[in-house]
Amino acid sequence: MKMIIETINSFKSKRRNQSHSNKTGHCCTNGKHRVFPDVRVVTQDVCKHEESPMRSDAISTRGSNLNDHYHVIPKATGQGVAGSVYPAIHRKTRKVYAVKSIKKATARRKDRIMREITFLREVNHPNIIKAYGVYEDDHAYHIVTEMCYGSELFDKIVEKASSGIGCFLERDAARIISDLLSAVSYLHKLNIVHRDIKPENILFTEENNDMSSIKLIDFGLSVRHTEDHPKLANCVGTAYYMAPEILNGSYDRSCDLWSVGVIAFVMLCGRPPFNGSNDDKVFARIMTGKYSMDTPHWHGITDDAKDFVRKLLQMDPAKRMTAGEALEHPWVVDNKMELD
Repeated sequence: MKMIIETINSFKSKRRNQSHSNKTGHCCTNGKHRVFPDVRVVTQDVCKHEESPMRSDAISTRGSNLNDHYHVIPKATGQGVAGSVYPAIHRKTRKVYAVKSIKKATARRKDRIMREITFLREVNHPNIIKAYGVYEDDHAYHIVTEMCYGSELFDKIVEKASSGIGCFLERDAARIISDLLSAVSYLHKLNIVHRDIKPENILFTEENNDMSSIKLIDFGLSVRHTEDHPKLANCVGTAYYMAPEILNGSYDRSCDLWSVGVIAFVMLCGRPPFNGSNDDKVFARIMTGKYSMDTPHWHGITDDAKDFVRKLLQMDPAKRMTAGEALEHPWVVDNKMELD
């Protein structure tokens, strides 16, 4: 167990600032506290559609102030290099939302922000974060989304490792993975490839409740890609969860399923399948495709669970399960029936 905790702590110390935009660079979406002195709207706000996510035609150049519609509480619930997340109370409905503030630091980051806004406008799925409006000031973009009161999946993983539990019960892991696959399947039907699926981008809707729904967030690295188009080539993602074909510079939507496989592996045994002291070592491990299920951490895990992970961590993307196939795997189906 000590080894698991040390691995996870090392994992935790490196998890921020690791969303790569190419092989040598990286970009992030969180940072220090920002005030909202003079904000203008760039997409339609929730004030006229309190319970509806942004429409795909919601872009507007109308002047409006975020503070006219929301009371933003100046205490960040999430913070990183590029921006912060704040709770905000809608002045009319008194409903609580989250405001994600993203700094306008570089042209590359602006491109990432625009991608996120574009895809959030389009998607509407119970396991994907809903956006209700986007504002802009001289320093940042501010995306208004539904509020998730729970923690990141990553924090749950660390919590279980630190408490001595080590990992998730299979039925709980299968439920979370099922919800995640449902979101991924939906995105892929829209020809959207997420490219940064990881525990940090999966939020629980309720606090201290492993059985609450999950929401997939952060579409800054997402891209639209159809199967009849040339393969994607940009090396993007977060080291631990990047598929080998991404590192080879030729990939498609199946890279998201590799990431789901890595997450399932971590949830079931408490440690990543491909570990290393730096990104290059992690990449080298990924390229071997070798991982072990013969360690004590896998004792007691069912054959169905192991088979599920193996079918996602296929080096050949053509042999990897699709999101639809993964949703029909016995491990997912049987555990879902047990919970129902």
